[in-house]
Amino acid sequence: MIKVPRRTAREPLRWSYLGHEVVVEFCHGAEAERSIRELRNQGASIPLQHQREWIWGQRGHETWFVSIRPDANAECTYGLAVRNIPRRPLPGHRRLRVERFGATDDPVSAEVMLGVLKHLAYAEPRVLQIEVSVFSKDAEMLRRIEDYARALGYRELSGDGTYRATVAVDLRPEENEILASFTTRARRGIRAPAKRGLEVKVITDVELAQRMGALLQESMRRTGVDSPGFDFEPYIALAGNHPELLRVVGTFDPRVGGPEALVGYAIGEMHGDHVTYSHAACLPAAVSNAPITHAPTWDLMRWARRNGATWFDFGGISMPDGDTRDPLRGVSDFKKTFSSDILRVGDTWILEPRPVRARLAAAISACVAGVSRRSQWSQTSRSG
Repeated sequence: MIKVPRRTAREPLRWSYLGHEVVVEFCHGAEAERSIRELRNQGASIPLQHQREWIWGQRGHETWFVSIRPDANAECTYGLAVRNIPRRPLPGHRRLRVERFGATDDPVSAEVMLGVLKHLAYAEPRVLQIEVSVFSKDAEMLRRIEDYARALGYRELSGDGTYRATVAVDLRPEENEILASFTTRARRGIRAPAKRGLEVKVITDVELAQRMGALLQESMRRTGVDSPGFDFEPYIALAGNHPELLRVVGTFDPRVGGPEALVGYAIGEMHGDHVTYSHAACLPAAVSNAPITHAPTWDLMRWARRNGATWFDFGGISMPDGDTRDPLRGVSDFKKTFSSDILRVGDTWILEPRPVRARLAAAISACVAGVSRRSQWSQTSRSG
């Protein structure tokens, strides 16, 4: 294990690793700006979660920015954001999380960065776990990351939260050709809201965040999946300030007043060469008398294409060989009405530098969650 310098106050850390200069900035400052500017000049695709506008809009945790370059005077070859998330079961401890790892054409840089992240996790004495979610449609890149992650001691995380496969739509053809490639069900769904008097509009009012959360909980309830509380205000605010990075579009019933006029929505995140369908929810079609989310989804694809994206990522589906009892299989079936092109895009890897404390935190969290579920069940039983 190499020696990583201890940080003092908020000064960036600098050290050398495998012939690269590493800089860890404990906020999104000058080093991060320099790295992102250089990567953009190289034509690199930078995921939304690693950009300043996204980082500054997040709440409840700090974000570090890690960059690597062959030497201090060379251009950055890879840079990414690392979320620093408090672990409440053990005060003062935290979990590190990297989203959409692999946004580089250089597999050597990806391998070096995996090693850097490991050493960073070991160097920070209160880090219990680092989670790295890999995303790439390059099969060779995925293979190399997998091989190197295993060699470094990471283990693959399996379960409901992993993002392995997705439905992809090619956005390079003309719009009419893309539309013609959809199934009949999808094309009918796109036209249905207008025929029923519903309107598809961009959401700019943060007052609708609570309504969006309620629709998400209702959608999850129909699938039988627990839905944690989700704050949509930062999404709406960022989309309003940077419409080239994020789009929040809803289906509205003009015959209804107030927030309840919003009957469904979809959110698209720009990641450079592609846009991801990140969140969506709606009332049941039986209530609205029309499919709701097809039209906002098509709106996101058109927006993605106008802003230079070459393909549309549907944000994950159930694996083809998954359990047929999967409660989210209906969501996957909806996505497949737009395309039959299913790509393997990633895995999730975790490393626990302090496994005993990590297991203790997990046990406490499981106990608290169990007590909370029993309490909710008891309250529901009494009210029923």
